[in-house]
Amino acid sequence: MNQEECIAKSTGTESKEYEGTNGWYVNVEWDACVQDCHVDNGDDCDGPPDWYGKALYDTKKECCETLFWVEECY
Repeated sequence: MNQEECIAKSTGTESKEYEGTNGWYVNVEWDACVQDCHVDNGDDCDGPPDWYGKALYDTKKECCETLFWVEECY
């Protein structure tokens, strides 16, 4: 977990304060790339990854390139 997420969780402000890293990661449930940003910020925002070791990519395109089994990356 990154420092911003840790502070938000420890102070109880997680749902309204966490803004994320804006990195992209794979949501394996959806076979899609989503962004580490506050869920109220848009369709691609899915909050922080559910575990620390998940790779973060700078762009959605970079993330989508890892989903070689998905015909169209959303």
